[in-house]
Amino acid sequence: MPVTFYIGCHQPADARFFSHCCINFSRLRNRKYRRGFSPQRWILDAGTFAGLAPNLEEYADAAHRWSWCGILEAVVAPDLLCLPQYLEKTGLSVYQHQAQTIANYDVLRELAKTKIYVMPVLQGLNSEGYKQHLYDYGNRLSLGAWVGVGSLSGRKPDTITAILQTIYCLRPDLKLHGFGCGKRVLKHWQNRRYLWSADSSAWSKAAQLEKLRRGCSSNRPTEASAYSLHINSFNPSMQTELFLLSEILC
Repeated sequence: MPVTFYIGCHQPADARFFSHCCINFSRLRNRKYRRGFSPQRWILDAGTFAGLAPNLEEYADAAHRWSWCGILEAVVAPDLLCLPQYLEKTGLSVYQHQAQTIANYDVLRELAKTKIYVMPVLQGLNSEGYKQHLYDYGNRLSLGAWVGVGSLSGRKPDTITAILQTIYCLRPDLKLHGFGCGKRVLKHWQNRRYLWSADSSAWSKAAQLEKLRRGCSSNRPTEASAYSLHINSFNPSMQTELFLLSEILC
């Protein structure tokens, strides 16, 4: 089954151009009017990868307000990333980051009630860390839940494969969403094998690098569209002939 890709959309007004997009809370935080914001299917992200920590009540209020625009498929629970630079910045341990991520999920789910799907997020420094975090969620993750996997951006594709496989071996029913997983990650069928969905804003960085050479813009929707089409062009086949091998590895 092909991975559903949500393009990272910088300008809310451009969301109408994409069938699936991911929008950062900071882009809607000070927006006053719904006019001009007509997304199709979208995810609201807390933006913690950029070091932002939204007030949970304000975040929940924004999710309720903007849920009337398009189809808001999920609001992502604010997670504390477990990459070394984030741990150094907070001075906290991996366990503390994981515990706060679960606490944020619990609070946001209560604030959102049942109207909006709150996406839980798994965090870790390595495969064992993600395994432990999965255990720590306990019975919060229902059968077939749509669950985010954070702290993947910047990791090597084979490292990401190992993390996703670890989660899959414990909970093959979960629909995993890879945060920050663009072309570099999704071109590998091993990663597509384990992911239900993914998002990335890497198209903007790529456009900036090409700006001087051929006039690209990091905010032009055509650049984002081309990036999304490239990803969707990947062979959706999961090479089922190797399925048994991955099962054995579990």
